[in-house]
Amino acid sequence: MVERLHFSMGNNIGANIRKYRKLKGYTIKELAEKSGLSYVTIVKYEHGERNPKRYSLYKISKALGVCISEIVK
Repeated sequence: MVERLHFSMGNNIGANIRKYRKLKGYTIKELAEKSGLSYVTIVKYEHGERNPKRYSLYKISKALGVCISEIVK
């Protein structure tokens, strides 16, 4: 069973995903392809409409070359 991560309202996971994506020079489409997640999923994460599950965070962090802790801080 995949456990859903819960974060406080003040958390900026989406903003951090966007920040590191832009630092790498990736478009949303490129990050989606590199992480194996859908374009719509990345958009929802970046806009704060959804919180990623642990495995999705792993895939995003691996695609961006950063630690998960950098995304969730």
